[in-house]
Amino acid sequence: MKIEDIKPNSIEAIICFVLYICAQDKEISEHERIDASSKILNLVKMDSEINTNMHQNELEIFISEAHDYFLSKLDWQNKKMTKEEMEFFEKNISEEDSSRLALRIARICASSDGFHKKENAKFLQWSKFLLDKNKDE
Repeated sequence: MKIEDIKPNSIEAIICFVLYICAQDKEISEHERIDASSKILNLVKMDSEINTNMHQNELEIFISEAHDYFLSKLDWQNKKMTKEEMEFFEKNISEEDSSRLALRIARICASSDGFHKKENAKFLQWSKFLLDKNKDE
């Protein structure tokens, strides 16, 4: 599965958001990647309603591809959000449950190696945006 083909509010969309936040300091550490993988795989095992058709090895391949994709998006690793990144995540993380889950896992994973100030800054921007958006609906 390609990043561009993910379904909105799916586990793949959440993976993308998590790795995007972790990439804000221009690296996704081994701790962050392992933490993201384990949290996502545990979530899929525990909740049969999680929207994914992927098996464990496919999810791990997707995580690896998303890792590379978000590290290559250098223009998305700035203080200000680009129109492209806003559109990508507005489309893919649009429901309240998905927003809360994506934010929670992103904070945990990005914190696994210290929660860099750039990760925190982008996390806070998205927290405000996503939570305010869902409050208004």
